[in-house]
Amino acid sequence: MRRAQPELGLWYAMSFGLYADGRVMPNFEYDLRPTIDGEPALLSEAKADLVRAPRPERWVPKWLAAS
Repeated sequence: MRRAQPELGLWYAMSFGLYADGRVMPNFEYDLRPTIDGEPALLSEAKADLVRAPRPERWVPKWLAAS
């Protein structure tokens, strides 16, 4: 998603699970504040991203909605 629309941020955390049968499954954590290069995502950038690409309230992470 980030490569397809680089002007928009990607304000969710994601990890991959690797299973014994070879499957790779993404796991999205919508309420965890992501880190970029080991540092928490800047709130100012996350807020600007939300203005550029509004999301339904249910998809706004709690860490971003509360700030």
